[in-house]
Amino acid sequence: MRLFEAAERVKEEEVVSVNGVGDTEGGEVDGLVDVAQKAAVMSLKSREAVSLELVGLKRELMAAVEACKR
Repeated sequence: MRLFEAAERVKEEEVVSVNGVGDTEGGEVDGLVDVAQKAAVMSLKSREAVSLELVGLKRELMAAVEACKR
């Protein structure tokens, strides 16, 4: 488990709506989970701490990142 620092502190009086906050976060994470899991499996099957084959996921990772931007 990893704790990520807040990108920005928002004062309560600045909050207009909380609708869509989870969808926004989840959309970004969802698009990358499959690639991250494939990378983890590659490392599990590797004698190295981190699989040298991860470079093979570059195209798939870039596609997932682009999908998150839409």
